[in-house]
Amino acid sequence: MKIIEKPDAFDTSKAFSPWFYSLARNMVKNEYKKMEVRKVMDTESDTSHIVNREFNPMHSAEEQLFKTTLV
Repeated sequence: MKIIEKPDAFDTSKAFSPWFYSLARNMVKNEYKKMEVRKVMDTESDTSHIVNREFNPMHSAEEQLFKTTLV
C-alpha cells in the first residue's frame, strides 16, 4: 500500500528490488517494535480477563530466529 500511496518515494535512478526489500524490512521491524510495546502494556495491565495461552517453545524459537535475522 505504501508503494501505491507514495510512488514518488522511489528513486528511479536506482534498482527497485533493494529499495523494496528495505521498505519491507523496515515495516516488519516496526511491527515487531509495536508488538513489544503491546506485550509491555499487557503485562502492566490487569490480565485476569485474558485466557491462559499455552507456551509453544517452537514458536518462541522461530520468533527469536526471525528477529535476529532482521537485525
